[in-house]
Amino acid sequence: MTTITTPIKRLERRLADSGFPKAFIKTVMPDWWDKSLGESAQSILMLKMHLSKHLGLDLASLVDDAKSVRLAPAGHTHYRLTQSKSKKDVVVAQSLAESLARLVASATPKPYVPIPKNPEEVRREILNTNKWVSLEALIDYLWEHGVPVIHLKQLPAGAKKFDGMVVDVDGRPVIVLTRVNKAPAWQLFILAHETGHIGNGHVDKGAVFFDEKVEGSDKDKKEEEATEYGMHLLTRVKDAQAALKEPPGQYSAPEYITEVLYQKIDLDLLPEDSKDILERLM
Repeated sequence: MTTITTPIKRLERRLADSGFPKAFIKTVMPDWWDKSLGESAQSILMLKMHLSKHLGLDLASLVDDAKSVRLAPAGHTHYRLTQSKSKKDVVVAQSLAESLARLVASATPKPYVPIPKNPEEVRREILNTNKWVSLEALIDYLWEHGVPVIHLKQLPAGAKKFDGMVVDVDGRPVIVLTRVNKAPAWQLFILAHETGHIGNGHVDKGAVFFDEKVEGSDKDKKEEEATEYGMHLLTRVKDAQAALKEPPGQYSAPEYITEVLYQKIDLDLLPEDSKDILERLM
């Protein structure tokens, strides 16, 4: 019995094998796509280019139907993983997060201003206009230094969420969070740790620091440095404790992060299909 396979079905199968199931692919399809285009070689190529750009996929492998689709993570990645996880468990989430980071970086008009190596300097600058180092205050500080902060909400089914990641995009550090916890205190703790990676100069030349879980001890020197930086940034004035005392339900930290992002980026710098991707994934 001969199975009739259309070009779009072959593409869907190959994407599913690489960690992007059909249900997720539907959420990132461009508005111009229509089923009637499924037999058009030119339209399929345009679709592959769209998916490569927005999912972080290697275009050459995606174009060649005889090849397995490869993910295209940027630069060297430093992983902090729990014992039950391996790199292959998080590579789909990492690829998507890096792709989103590149989009947001390209729409961020404010140039990057280096984060001081001494966390005391960061605290002082924040406390000049704030009572304590809150999530809102740290997010504002980072954006003012040209460091975008993103909360990635939508991941493919089966993809493992992570606490935080910092990726260098052409000399600009970008922070991506995926933890679903709405409490500002938890997001603040993670964000302070990722800020520590930047302040300590860990993130350069396309490097990626991927923290599946931030809490807990870690013998890696750079992770220890990032943790010490974040704790100094927060606990000298008991900022973490203050965050924990915020009334529950006051606001959703992930929603706030996304709200600020839209205030800081220039959407006119993005093509329409990329604007749609941001709206669907955050």
